[in-house]
Amino acid sequence: MLEVRDLSYMNYLAHIFFADRTPLSIFGNLLGDFVKGKITGKFPKKLESGIINHRKIDKFTDSHATTFSSRKFIRTERYRFSGIIVDVAYDHFLSKNWNRFSSVELTEFIDSTYELMENEPPGIDNDTLIHLRKMRAEDWLSSYSSIEGIDKAFKRISARIKRKNSLGSAIEDIVENCLELENNFLRFFPELICFINERD
Repeated sequence: MLEVRDLSYMNYLAHIFFADRTPLSIFGNLLGDFVKGKITGKFPKKLESGIINHRKIDKFTDSHATTFSSRKFIRTERYRFSGIIVDVAYDHFLSKNWNRFSSVELTEFIDSTYELMENEPPGIDNDTLIHLRKMRAEDWLSSYSSIEGIDKAFKRISARIKRKNSLGSAIEDIVENCLELENNFLRFFPELICFINERD
């Protein structure tokens, strides 16, 4: 059985943006953070490819100079969560600027994603499936388009961390540095698209 850690930390929209429009690819791209070690031959090919794609996107993102620049806007008391905060913020800016990067309307893209995710692949543990169903039921993909939505995301993630933390108020960093963070995203995301296209 495929066991994964909590999915609350993910920048869902960006990873689904780069998935093929198949259930296995979408699930693979969502689970990439949470399946560790070698995966060759362990999963259906499309699911495996999605996990690999997710890992390569994360590696590119985490090592990118613009990501480091964005993390500098996060306050010291929650800097340890700066990667999570920037990921969520970038999903917000992807939502806001969606038509720059896709010819498919965001609402149509999200609706079709949820429909494809109804075809749940076997082997995923029940806790994970419950979490993914909650994501669809509460429409997290659409919620990232608003400041209120990402504020709720930060609070949701904060509540799932056992130790006391200040992640729940991370929206302060986004609001105070919104223009700079959005400009960083708009520099970064086209480079990520080129990276994926070149690799394919």
